[in-house]
Amino acid sequence: YNAMGVEFFTPGELDFASGVEQLLELKKRSLFKYLAANIFLRHSSEHFLEESAIVTKAGKKIAIIGLYDESLELPNELYASAHLEVARTLVTRLRTQVDAVVVLTHLGLEKDRELAAAVSEIDMIVGSHSNSFLTKPERIGKTLILHSSYRGQHLGIFLNGVNTFFQLDDRHVSASNQQTPMDVLLKKSKQKIAEINADTDIE
Repeated sequence: YNAMGVEFFTPGELDFASGVEQLLELKKRSLFKYLAANIFLRHSSEHFLEESAIVTKAGKKIAIIGLYDESLELPNELYASAHLEVARTLVTRLRTQVDAVVVLTHLGLEKDRELAAAVSEIDMIVGSHSNSFLTKPERIGKTLILHSSYRGQHLGIFLNGVNTFFQLDDRHVSASNQQTPMDVLLKKSKQKIAEINADTDIE
């Protein structure tokens, strides 16, 4: 993720599989921000991660919010509050400060649809968890919903209202004869994905 230039990340339940301390250790090594507006520390009710961030892109201010599905498991040290309530409050507060609101979710496509219908001031939802693959954005009201499948197999580019997904393959490696760090990571990633797919029912 560091090599790819990822800027924001919202965890899912599998990111906690090795416990809170391991996730925090990964966070220390990350060059990007971890966002989760509705995950809290159980002993203090403080936010576990930052709720949101505001960035400027092409002269426009954009709010980025992270949301986690409260019905999914979390380590005992944490709990998640109702994502719809948090989204309504946070989007209303941020809407006056920015030109657009983007929500990164670990909810699944059906709950993303419910979120878009319930909180109409969201401009875009970039979702995960249900392994859904929307080759074109789905629109509910003015909200666009994007899902890029699973296991990091696709690269999504959203430009001028058009969403395009590419299968990560040799087209995305360096054109020169010298391998870049991304070339090496891509090769290892493809090998690992193939191994995992061979051991599961998902193709």
